[in-house]
Amino acid sequence: MEEETAAGSEQRNESQRVLELAFDMGLNLNSKRTRDTSSLAVYADKLEDDEQLRMEKSAQISTVNDKDWEGIFVYGHPNYKRRKELWNELTYVYDNLHVPRAFIGDFNDVIAQHEKVGLHPKSTSQIDTFRCFVDKNALMGLELQGTKYTWFSNPRNGFVTKERIYRVLANWEWRRAFQHATLSALPAISSDHTPLVLNVKPRGIRRRCFKF
Repeated sequence: MEEETAAGSEQRNESQRVLELAFDMGLNLNSKRTRDTSSLAVYADKLEDDEQLRMEKSAQISTVNDKDWEGIFVYGHPNYKRRKELWNELTYVYDNLHVPRAFIGDFNDVIAQHEKVGLHPKSTSQIDTFRCFVDKNALMGLELQGTKYTWFSNPRNGFVTKERIYRVLANWEWRRAFQHATLSALPAISSDHTPLVLNVKPRGIRRRCFKF
């Protein structure tokens, strides 16, 4: 019974992490349910009753005079096995490449070894698994402006580990719709995580920014 309670608590914490990620963008979202997932903070009061809480939430997003697009807010579990399961499930659920779609959030993975600096290199198998997810979904990463890494560890043996684990991965339809979109880093204040700003229309009259 104690193990079941602990597992349930862990699932709620994971889901809360995703909700917090999406809640920062909640004011600009028109959210709706997709498949069997609960969407954003609009449905937060229903999460306690869900038997399986997931580490991704989706929302249909509208921008003025532009095509609607689908935002998938992702939190990659620190455990590699759990992340691998998530990458496989996301590939199965969101397999329609004709929908403008962007995966946004803390993936807890890197695409290449140069995206991590630390005492221990990232496992090659973990990099390959994440790259496979990116390739299968035909995703492209938005160039990050302002910094190279988005997470910094506490000093250990006089050395700080740095990784780029926050990112935006978009498919071709999304990139075609928002050709001038930018992804910028804000200063990390009192945190080891760097907040990012996704600006989908930086050159237009109306500016629509998402922070996460």
